[in-house]
Amino acid sequence: MSTAESFTPVLNDLGSVGAGTSLWDVSKGLYLRLTCTASTRTIGTPFMGTHRDPNSPFGADVQDPITAVGTGLPVGTVVFVEVKNTSGGAVTVTWPAIVKGAPANPATANRRIHMFVFDGTNLVLANQAADIAN
Repeated sequence: MSTAESFTPVLNDLGSVGAGTSLWDVSKGLYLRLTCTASTRTIGTPFMGTHRDPNSPFGADVQDPITAVGTGLPVGTVVFVEVKNTSGGAVTVTWPAIVKGAPANPATANRRIHMFVFDGTNLVLANQAADIAN
């Protein structure tokens, strides 16, 4: 990986999503975009790719949590999460326990961009934009 690539927050656009849970694979990009079309959405605990479980008789894929030894993000990694509200009303996003701070939900027809810094254990909210019209 070149120096430029290591600082580029590649976009991981999950597209339009209804109610349910979005999985957050940070190995696919450090900028997560989620377009909420329902009034509620949960963001799952972030993970760093998947690998084959050598102990599984079926060769199942397992997710590597970013806090696991050898699979974590480097301390100081900046991660962005953009939440767009196209639900036609209020939206409530449930964040995983690894997120510390109080990310705000975007108003109807708006989006918010949240910036987090990984401290070795948690993603700490460092900044968030005010509502931005979609």
